[in-house]
Amino acid sequence: THFPGRALRVATVVLTGTGDEETAAAILKAGADDYMVKHHGYLESLALAVESAFHHYRARAARRARLLRVLYVEHGVDADLTRQHFDRHAAHIHLDILPSAADALQRLHRGNGASAYDVLLLDHPLPGVNALELRQQLRLACKITPPVVLVTRESSGEAARQAVHLGAASYVVKNSGYLFKLTAELENASFCAELIRREETLQANQERYKLAAAAGGVAVWELDLETGKVLVDSATPIFLPSQDVLTFDQCLHLIHPDDRKRAVEHRRRCLDSVRHLGKEQSLPVPEISLRICRTNEDIRWVLVRGTLLSNDNGRPCRVLGTVTDVTDRKKAEVGLRETEDRLMTIMNHSPASIFLKDTRGCYLYVNPAFERNFREKKEHILGKTDFEIFAPEQAAAFTANDRQVFEDGAPRTFEEIAAREDGPQTSIVHKFPLLDKDGRIHAIAGIVTNITDRKRAEEKLKEREERFRMALDAGRMGVWDWEPISGRLTWSNEYFTLMVVDPTRGDPLTYSSWAKLVHPEDYPRAKECMETAIAEKKLYHCEYRVVRPDGSHIWVGGWGGPMFDKNGECVRVMRVIRDITEQKSPEHSLRPAL
Repeated sequence: THFPGRALRVATVVLTGTGDEETAAAILKAGADDYMVKHHGYLESLALAVESAFHHYRARAARRARLLRVLYVEHGVDADLTRQHFDRHAAHIHLDILPSAADALQRLHRGNGASAYDVLLLDHPLPGVNALELRQQLRLACKITPPVVLVTRESSGEAARQAVHLGAASYVVKNSGYLFKLTAELENASFCAELIRREETLQANQERYKLAAAAGGVAVWELDLETGKVLVDSATPIFLPSQDVLTFDQCLHLIHPDDRKRAVEHRRRCLDSVRHLGKEQSLPVPEISLRICRTNEDIRWVLVRGTLLSNDNGRPCRVLGTVTDVTDRKKAEVGLRETEDRLMTIMNHSPASIFLKDTRGCYLYVNPAFERNFREKKEHILGKTDFEIFAPEQAAAFTANDRQVFEDGAPRTFEEIAAREDGPQTSIVHKFPLLDKDGRIHAIAGIVTNITDRKRAEEKLKEREERFRMALDAGRMGVWDWEPISGRLTWSNEYFTLMVVDPTRGDPLTYSSWAKLVHPEDYPRAKECMETAIAEKKLYHCEYRVVRPDGSHIWVGGWGGPMFDKNGECVRVMRVIRDITEQKSPEHSLRPAL
């Protein structure tokens, strides 16, 4: 006999007087949702069995709402009977029928044929090939194969059981009422295959999650507020202990001693701030950075985030969150702060005035030297432009130079003059653009070096040099400067004039250049006079004749002396010469040889 449980549209519980395993299996395979043996006191459990059967029926009905695609390989007349049965009692099963294993291989191997079916139903045995051989051929020919259910005669039952042992999903023996059992077997085979696929997908996702979590240094945790237990995702034991469940005290023990009090206070504030949520609502809690001690030497910085969840009554019941390893980020932040501190120390103690301006020309920063140099407090400078601080002409000049840096996008050096109470201040200002992460100019920086004293010294020196030059011109005198070690010789412009020599022509001046101009009769005496002064380290005076390139000659008087380094070696000989030809004229008239 058969039990048409699958054809019934209600949950079914079978009451039987037989409690053996074979009877129970037959009842469930026939489509009953549950069964109960009529033993003493069974009525006490009947209500629970009925409720269980109801939930089982609803789950089965949900599966039946989805079309079940079956490919039936059958060479006899049973295929049409099977289709008629399904049309009447299991309309959700769509049956395609093929007569041979070769046709099935061709159909499943073509395109995405294997994925077009949920279950492969094989009549066993098939002509020329058994079910095991066909299954093996399908596994080799198709990447994805549907689960296999066998229908077999009683005489082939042992072979079918062997096929199930080797990988077939199930088998049904062709006896009275087997088509009702077949419906259940097909549904179960499809359902189990779907579970296997979901399990494989879940495992693949878990593996990707492990790799991503390990790469990102992230662990997932859940705190039960009622028990105080912390569930840690063991898939990511990057910096947490290997056990899956911890107490709050165990978690606290992992935290660096200097951070524990802060962690406890953070937890208290988070829980106190929310006494009630809506039903099954969530609320993000503030994040916190802590140090975790894996060992005494291995300390990691982590960022803890979480979301507070409520129960059906709106009371906070658990916190779900993540722990992210941010050690490298913290080290980078510390390094950046140290670099910024060093840079700020340099800027604060730099004797040069340093400033930053935005693209509008407003001051963003000035160092103490800038305040001292321009005699203004930074509170009166920051946020203002040059036109709000300096005189209009002066501000216009500063702004024009800034604009040039912005337009060129390159560093520039300017000489700028600022008016002060004690007189104009001259500075060398090196200005350069600052770029954002996209390479756009977002500010300009400047380093101001006050050269007012140097400028004044240069002007005074220039005045003295001019007076000295005028004195040399008036006295028809020139300066002679010789460096014995390098052989370099320097003449003043007046010296070139006395010698009637063009300073822009000829080879570089040397000692020989001077020696060639000295009268041959006077050169030994002039040379000895200078050598004696060097040897005795004293000043000297010498008079000698100079033969000019045009053949004329004059008398000159030289006054000078040597200069020595710390080792006593002569490094320089300087002298001033003056035309004394007129003084020598009477003497020249008494000496015809001259």
